[in-house]
Amino acid sequence: MRKMITLRSAVIMGASVAAGVATGGAVEAVAGIQEAGPVVTGAVALWFAEKLDRIIGEEPQG
Repeated sequence: MRKMITLRSAVIMGASVAAGVATGGAVEAVAGIQEAGPVVTGAVALWFAEKLDRIIGEEPQG
């Protein structure tokens, strides 16, 4: 049985990976440590995905 990927999941993961890659590239450029980029990319992508999922999933206040 195949599980469909929802538009919400695709947007969250796309934005998370983009933010992670941008941050990882910036760390490599500023710090000059090539090995730090992938670690920072993964950490920021996971953090961003979790935060964005919470923001999108919140009920409107009112």
